[in-house]
Amino acid sequence: MVADVGARYFTPANGARIDGIGSDRLLIRGVASLHGARHTVIPDRIETGTYMMAAAATGGEVRLLSEVRERITRAERARTLVQLYGEGILPQARSALDSAAASYGVGKAEFVTLIGDFLSVLEAEKEYEAQRAQEAMVLAELEPLTGATLLLPAEGGEGDSASGGPHE
Repeated sequence: MVADVGARYFTPANGARIDGIGSDRLLIRGVASLHGARHTVIPDRIETGTYMMAAAATGGEVRLLSEVRERITRAERARTLVQLYGEGILPQARSALDSAAASYGVGKAEFVTLIGDFLSVLEAEKEYEAQRAQEAMVLAELEPLTGATLLLPAEGGEGDSASGGPHE
């Protein structure tokens, strides 16, 4: 009995004429040409791989929504962390460093405190930049999958306000 999901749904959506799906005999009628169609593949790597190979063999195109969704989730997470670091963690770390520097300047804090706060600022800046890089990398991965331009060329130098850098 032939009841393949591809034969039942995918090929007819492309314009194929197939009779007898679900029986022990298929009648396939020739058509002048096939066209593109949307088809949701079950979450199975072998089935997905089969469609990818078919697209490669025919010069066609397959867009995997699960890949797109996963990358969008990663980009949103990175964007959220960039915002958290840029608007919360970095300003607080810089404020603590400024306070420690002022206290050290009048003899109220030890040098070790100043160095510790300076290292906290550096760590926060490192994580901020790592998340910016992660977001850019994921958006670059999404561009060929979606066909959309998601990254704009950076304007100005590194760390200035035009490129969204954290530096003052």
